[in-house]
Amino acid sequence: MSTARLQMYILPKKHWEKQDDPVADISCFVADALAIERRLKKGVNMTNERMRYRLCCRRIQAAVSRFRDSGEKETLGESYLAILRFLYTDVRTSADAAKSRIATNFFPPEKIREQIGEFSNITSLAGLSENNDVKRRLAFLNTALTKGDGIIEVQEFYVNDTQAAGDAGDIVSLARLTTPLYPSHDAASQKTGFGMEDCLSPNERREILSVFKAQIEKAMQTGGTVNFSNQPHFIIADALNEYVYKVHTGQETKMIRVIYMDGSEAEPFPLRCLTKLEHKEPESGPLKVSLVSMRHLEMDSKVDLAWYRNRDVSVPRPFAETDALCTEKTYEQLQEVAGRRFSIHLYQTGLETAVVGFYRGLVRFIREQNERQLTVVPYYFDKKEGIYNRGRLWG
Repeated sequence: MSTARLQMYILPKKHWEKQDDPVADISCFVADALAIERRLKKGVNMTNERMRYRLCCRRIQAAVSRFRDSGEKETLGESYLAILRFLYTDVRTSADAAKSRIATNFFPPEKIREQIGEFSNITSLAGLSENNDVKRRLAFLNTALTKGDGIIEVQEFYVNDTQAAGDAGDIVSLARLTTPLYPSHDAASQKTGFGMEDCLSPNERREILSVFKAQIEKAMQTGGTVNFSNQPHFIIADALNEYVYKVHTGQETKMIRVIYMDGSEAEPFPLRCLTKLEHKEPESGPLKVSLVSMRHLEMDSKVDLAWYRNRDVSVPRPFAETDALCTEKTYEQLQEVAGRRFSIHLYQTGLETAVVGFYRGLVRFIREQNERQLTVVPYYFDKKEGIYNRGRLWG
C-alpha cells in the first residue's frame, strides 16, 4: 500500500544566502518564489506564475539531497497531510489557510516566526492544537527559530514503512482525497515549457537523473510508487529508457506504480520488458512530431504534426486520467501504422502526464504487436544553447 509522509529539514542560515556553488545556491530561487507569491495574490497570469513557482520550489527542495542524512529533521505521517487538506476545506479555516503559507515547502529564516503564528492560529480555529502532529511541527519550527535557521519540507511516498509518525484520529480518512492542496492548481499548471529545467547544467542533470533512478530501482524492488510530478520531462524519458530494456535474456518484467502530485495513481509502468535491438534510421527520413499542440507555436512550421491536442490534455482532471488518455491515444495511433518501418522524432515538452502516457503507450504497442520496425527519438530543447539535443532511442 502506498503511503505518504512529510519530511521537514532544518537548513542552516548560511545556505539561504548567496553561494559560490551554482548547484547549492538556492537564494535566487527563494527570492523569485517569494516574489511570485506576491504576484499570485493579484490574480494575473496565474498559469505561468504557478508554473514558475513550481519550478522554483522543485529547485529549493533539491538542496535537501546534500545534507538529508546529516541535518536535523522531523517526520510527519500521512495523518498530517490529511490535516493540511482539512484546513483548506473546513469552513472555519479555509479562508485563512488560502491566505497563509502553511502549504508551501520552504520557510527561509525570516519567515519562520510568521509561519509559527499562522499555523498556530489556523490549527487553533480548527480545534487541532492538541494534535500530536500539529504540536511536533510547531516544536520543530520553534527549534529553527531559536537557531536562526530555515526549513524545507519534502513530501515522500513509500511502501509498507511502519515508522511514519502521527495521529490518525478522525481526520485520517481525508488522506484519501485526490484533489490538490490548492484547488486552482489544475492540470494546466503542469506546463513547464522552455523553463528553468531546460537550463540545467550537465552536472545538475546527472545529479537529478541519479536521484530519480534510485527511486525507480527502489520501486522495482519493493513494488512501491514513484512520483513523476517532481521530475523534468527529459529526466523521465531517459530514466524510463534505461530501465525498459532487459539486461539479460529471460529477465522478469518489473512494474512500478506511477503517482502524481495530486495523489492520483496511474496504470503501472512496465520495466525490463523489451529486448534492445540495433536499429537503423529509415531511408525515407523521420516523421517530426511535437508532443502537444499549441505549446510552442514557433515549432509548428518545423514539425509534421502534433501527437496530442492541447485542448484534450490540458484540462482540469486528476492527473492519472490525463496519463490514461495519453496512453490510449498513443497506442491507438501507433496501431494505425503497424507493420511499417519508420522513425518518429519527438520534440518533447514538459507535461509529465503526456510524457509518461506516450512512452507507456509506445511500450504497450511494441510488446503487444511484437513491433520492432518503429523507432522513436526524443529531442529536448536546450534554452542556453538554443538547440534541440537528441535523447535516447526507443524501439
